[in-house]
Amino acid sequence: MFFHVVRMFFCRINMRKVVTKNRVAAKLQNPSLTGGIITHLEQNTMEKLFPRNQFSTKFIYHMRSMLQNAYSVLLQNLSNKKAIAILIMAVVCSQQDILAQDGEKLFKQNCAACHSIGKGKLVGPDLHGVTELRTEPWLIKWIKGSQAMVNAGDPDAKAIFEEFNKIPMPDQNLPDADIKGILAFIKEKSGQIPAASETAAVGNKSDNATAAEITTGQHLFEGGKRLTNGGPACISCHNVTNNKIIPGGLLAKDLTNAHSRLGGDAGIMGILNAPPFPAMTEAYNGKPITETEIADLTAFLNKADKESATQNAAASPLLKWGFLGFAIWVGIVLLLWRKKKWNMVKQRIFDRQVKTR
Repeated sequence: MFFHVVRMFFCRINMRKVVTKNRVAAKLQNPSLTGGIITHLEQNTMEKLFPRNQFSTKFIYHMRSMLQNAYSVLLQNLSNKKAIAILIMAVVCSQQDILAQDGEKLFKQNCAACHSIGKGKLVGPDLHGVTELRTEPWLIKWIKGSQAMVNAGDPDAKAIFEEFNKIPMPDQNLPDADIKGILAFIKEKSGQIPAASETAAVGNKSDNATAAEITTGQHLFEGGKRLTNGGPACISCHNVTNNKIIPGGLLAKDLTNAHSRLGGDAGIMGILNAPPFPAMTEAYNGKPITETEIADLTAFLNKADKESATQNAAASPLLKWGFLGFAIWVGIVLLLWRKKKWNMVKQRIFDRQVKTR
């Protein structure tokens, strides 16, 4: 009797499974319902995973065919795990593609000023294949705080810092997801192009700049000619040792040898196109330097770098005239006060009374 009850119990469970399976299969065979499920996934699940933008639109477009194929497998056998695997792999692969595309935009905004991928060294190292040389946790830590790693004694961090003239890499206040997107783009790009050693060297276009372009760059640097979009003149914060211009500001780094120090035209243009430093970013926010102006400024800095050995770091004319003006002012004051009464009138009266006694 007991075994009979147990057998009936399991039979009932199996019957429920069969009935449920048949009902689900019948509903899935309805084309409108299947299309509705796919649409529901597109409009809800996918949008929760990937907010609607140009990248997620492309992702959903490719996902539709994968979803339809997966559903066709499910119709044949609801317990087939291959269909589930297809869905999971489709999501994972497409997510990596989206990360790489977002990473390209982030790379241009935050990294391209100082780094290239397969085009050689700029201000910082060429990032071709860097994801194979370093682990992801190490790269994330380095991007967020390179100087902290140098000060902590990390051997790789110290070696990079020493190799690139001890120019500190600005800390990037980016979430891990954005950094992973950048790393995904670097990895994808590294697989598409050869390393710098296999790439033909690119010369500096500013080597062939005309005298007019160099002069224009000089005027833009010292403020004699205003930038098109109203940004501040470079001389406000930077100095260049050159006999043709007055000494500049000391707020930021001296740019006399910036052209060679930053890797030529590519380094200068990269920084001017996408300023990586907070003060510079704020100064040119909404006031970008045009391509022509960047080329002229680069030509001037190249010329100033080459001539630096023959130039004198003269004192600022403003300082000289300031001291001269101060001396003239002091002389005028002394002249006007020449007949100043040095003692009180009462003192003189007292002195006369003393003499009469």
